[in-house]
Amino acid sequence: MTTSIEEQSAESPPIGRLRNRVRVLTATVIALAVALLSLAAWTVYDSVAESDTTVAGGIETLVDDYITAWNEHDGGAFLALTTDNYELEYADAVLSVERVAADLSRLEPGDFSVEVVGDPIMSGDGPTYYVAQVGHITERGYDPQNTINVYTIIERDGDYLISHHNSFMESSG
Repeated sequence: MTTSIEEQSAESPPIGRLRNRVRVLTATVIALAVALLSLAAWTVYDSVAESDTTVAGGIETLVDDYITAWNEHDGGAFLALTTDNYELEYADAVLSVERVAADLSRLEPGDFSVEVVGDPIMSGDGPTYYVAQVGHITERGYDPQNTINVYTIIERDGDYLISHHNSFMESSG
């Protein structure tokens, strides 16, 4: 049995409706492609954008060198990284730059070490900056302790120096 052209056109949708369906489908595909590209662009931006609390390169190097001086018990390196009026404040004590350098130089391997935990955060836009860093301190004769260390850093003639170190230790009781 054969169907006539009139019967075939009655069975299939009109060409105008097909064109509308194609337009809607095309618009949907374009909208989805734009959404996908926007999501990809946001993901790339988010992975490379720096946070407002990211530690600047020179300051991060200073803090790393400072912690290394502590771990290597190097009073000379410590003095090169700090100001003349530097103070270390922890518990109920405030120690001068000279006292800390002398104490560091007297330490033996295994007497004291600090392990950095996580990433530091920074605040300030010069010439004074504040960096906070979590640490884990191991000291001969004492239980290991977690600390939050806050460093006050000043910029002088393009160099960074630590002027104050406040160490907040976890309570023992």
